[in-house]
Amino acid sequence: MSATVFSTGFFAILKTPLSVDEREELSEILWDKDSNLNINNEGTLVYSDIRDESLGYGLHFFIDGDKDAFLKELKDMDILINEDSIHPYNCLWYNGSESYMSVLTLEKYKKNML
Repeated sequence: MSATVFSTGFFAILKTPLSVDEREELSEILWDKDSNLNINNEGTLVYSDIRDESLGYGLHFFIDGDKDAFLKELKDMDILINEDSIHPYNCLWYNGSESYMSVLTLEKYKKNML
């Protein structure tokens, strides 16, 4: 069943963009390993996606997530990033469609985050 979801985590730029096939293969590996990591649709960004479906509209206070855990999971999955490109995020979205995280482009990320 679709719902409004609150996601939080980190974004980072991949050192090397992935082809469509590489992105699909890595996405399947991440899914099979029950990883919190995902790759954006164009294969240029990696992001962690910690979801809490109990959080919805309203006021919520958050401390930036665990950057060390993000870096460890990237290392465990052999995913190389530009470490100076890491930024935390929070996103409230409807999971009956693609997430804002998956459709974010590298160009838009650089324009708004770096």
